Amino acid sequence: AGDTGTGVKVDNGSNTTGTEDDATATADGGLTATDPGHVLVKCPDARVQKTPDNGSVNVGSPAVFDIVVTALGPGTSFNVNLTDNLPNGDLNWTITAGADQPPTGGTTACAITGAAGSQVLTCSFGDIPNGETRTVQVSSPTDAADCAKGLITNPVSITGDGDRVSGN
Repeated sequence: AGDTGTGVKVDNGSNTTGTEDDATATADGGLTATDPGHVLVKCPDARVQKTPDNGSVNVGSPAVFDIVVTALGPGTSFNVNLTDNLPNGDLNWTITAGADQPPTGGTTACAITGAAGSQVLTCSFGDIPNGETRTVQVSSPTDAADCAKGLITNPVSITGDGDRVSGN
């Protein structure tokens, strides 16, 4: 214990298990106050949802997907990155909306790379505070060759540092 120079002695002790540190202050009059000093760790949890703009399109109309990344919290989702291996074939994907939402403290970082038929959408959203979202929309024109495919399936994934719930 050390004297703070104000007549109050401060003793920082820890129990033998090492699971809790208590700080105790004792005044000259014998009054003692204890506070366990707890800290709540708010872990990140991010979710990605991808929905088609329409459940079906006519030949010649664009196939459109909206992708929304949400920080579910309770903590900030850090270093959030999105990867989407876009449907192949003769589809030629472009970013059509939403990529103008910058990550915290940065600029928009979404791009489609690769030739038609093997394109990949990547977005680096940076840190997303609890409750906030980032959105990007991709689209591709369709033609008669797409009729043979029938259903266009397009899964997407995200990664982030410390996400406590994987797979959402």
